[in-house]
Amino acid sequence: MLEGKSAKFINENFKYTLDMFEKTEQDKLVELKEQATTGKKISDRPVGAKREVVQESVEKQIEQTEPGKMQDKQLFDNYMGELTRW
Repeated sequence: MLEGKSAKFINENFKYTLDMFEKTEQDKLVELKEQATTGKKISDRPVGAKREVVQESVEKQIEQTEPGKMQDKQLFDNYMGELTRW
């Protein structure tokens, strides 16, 4: 197909074809962007409105600092009892 054609001719053809494909890709991107933004609604939100801050209550965790002194013996015994089952 390109037999007997000069290198300059082949390069020009290649560049033309490449530009044609890039142009169609650019057109597709522009069209998709327009489709995505045409039906977009901007909602009116009150920017300055202050919301009530919800205070959460958190239970204090028991920290076991001394291994011999169990602060919650029932919880410890229950936990260890479950471990012995397996």
